[in-house]
Amino acid sequence: MKRYLYLLLLVCAVAVAACGVSEEFDDFEDDISATEGYVPISCEIEVPADNVECGILSVPENRSVAGSRLIELAIVVIRAENPQADPVIYLEGGPGGSAVLGFESDPEGWLEYDFDRDLIFLDQRGTGLSWPSLNCPELEDIDFYSSAVNPELDANIACRDRLLSEGIDLTAYNTAENASDVEALRQALGYDQFNLYGISYGTRLAMAVMRDYPTNIRSVVLDSPFPPNADVIGEEVLYSYARVQDMFNACAADDWCNEDYGDLQSTYLEVVAELDANPVQTEYGEIFGDSLSNLIYQVMFAGEGIDLLPRVIHDAANGDFETFGLAQELAGDGSGASRLYQDESLEDSEGMYATVMCHDEFVFGDIDAAEAIVTQTLPEELHAGMFYSGTQNQYDICQVWQAGAAAPREDAAVVSDIPTLVLVGAYDPATPPEWAELAVETLSNGYLIEIPNRGHALTSGLTCSTEMMTAFINNPNGAPDQSCIADLPPLEFVLLSEDPFELYAEE
Repeated sequence: MKRYLYLLLLVCAVAVAACGVSEEFDDFEDDISATEGYVPISCEIEVPADNVECGILSVPENRSVAGSRLIELAIVVIRAENPQADPVIYLEGGPGGSAVLGFESDPEGWLEYDFDRDLIFLDQRGTGLSWPSLNCPELEDIDFYSSAVNPELDANIACRDRLLSEGIDLTAYNTAENASDVEALRQALGYDQFNLYGISYGTRLAMAVMRDYPTNIRSVVLDSPFPPNADVIGEEVLYSYARVQDMFNACAADDWCNEDYGDLQSTYLEVVAELDANPVQTEYGEIFGDSLSNLIYQVMFAGEGIDLLPRVIHDAANGDFETFGLAQELAGDGSGASRLYQDESLEDSEGMYATVMCHDEFVFGDIDAAEAIVTQTLPEELHAGMFYSGTQNQYDICQVWQAGAAAPREDAAVVSDIPTLVLVGAYDPATPPEWAELAVETLSNGYLIEIPNRGHALTSGLTCSTEMMTAFINNPNGAPDQSCIADLPPLEFVLLSEDPFELYAEE
């Protein structure tokens, strides 16, 4: 009963009102996970009570090990009033994000999705309210000013040691097992067919389900795709900076922007080098060159404030960081702009991030070859901030994480004829357009739509994208109407004569 009560209390964190346990659970034995399958939980959430169901799906931790213990996955189902027979299963990104807590943070927003189908939220193994949790508090309190050579690596080792001491099999927390969990969910809830909707890493998982369990999938939506054959080690940094260069080129092609800011790339590299050599203490914290690079990544990821970036770079070069602070506000806290989660909550499972990326991605590729390509291609001013503190650091973590190694198919393209809508933002630095094109190459019924002047997670708050997604799920026999794209506002850069604070106050 202990694990059940633990999960129930966590599920109650989702609810505005208290959750209660049905009487049928009163006589549960100590280990409620003695049997695989789905168990509903009586749960009151800030939506009509008869419209939402909470539950637990118990599945084997490691399906390749006979007699593996069972783990528990948190489930929330929003029941449609007169649903079609095939539900939509939402797959959160990360790896490590929580679908259930994401729903809890904006239930009304999710209820606006007009799928005319049940909508199912699955907290993937190791994430959110599922048990066990691979959340790493050790990574949320890193002292980067300590005397340790690599305090982040030390914190990862501490988290790994704790998870192993709790009996967690880190080799079992990966995309292939996640895909089997999705199929187990379909079977447990009794659906013959379903639709998949994934964002970011959720697209990687969706493609694994398409590969391993294709028979029962009616349609798929891949928002900001992360295909398994993408070369994270060798390409991620290069494509990320390519988006920054796209912004520089767009400014150069705009007469007004070019007149105000000139050779923006040179200005940017100069200010990055200067701030790395002489960091500046501001009300927004101590700003290094890496801070500016990371901010630009965050803004492009969020997709709001891209028009402000030339002004931010110009102002920073002149010792003014007010627009830097404004850009920070527009991008949020930046926690979603990196797969390296540092959030003091169960919404982001740092351990699940490390385990999936180490098992499925960093086991492939050549870090030395990647270093050679990146250092030869990127400006020297960006090597430390973009490659060594990112790709190289994650590679070093993977050498000690003990996540095991994926089979070669986890590095291969997914070939499928399932109707699939692929959406990508033109300025997405995390899952770039090049990866979307790579994904759709082997999807014979795949339809790729690139949204201009946008970043990551296009169906999260962009009406045009959600309308196309809904239309496609309702009729996946062809590409949806894309005419709404023409109505999206153009990218108009903030000029020196304009007050950016007034501009964004008006919005």
